[in-house]
Amino acid sequence: MAIVGFDDVYWATSLNPALTAVKQFGYEMGQQAAELLYKRLANPQAPPTSFIIKPELMVRKSCGTR
Repeated sequence: MAIVGFDDVYWATSLNPALTAVKQFGYEMGQQAAELLYKRLANPQAPPTSFIIKPELMVRKSCGTR
């Protein structure tokens, strides 16, 4: 059996076995959201914009590796 979490909480490495998790980049998401909002307020008629911040898989012992 393998267990994988989402959001890579700070205590994921403290578990036994350490939890494999998908890491999201919250600071970058907030920064991009603020920039997109600022641009939208400056130009409300602009077409919608999307931005992708790729998550990262943090492989640890809970999935049977290392």
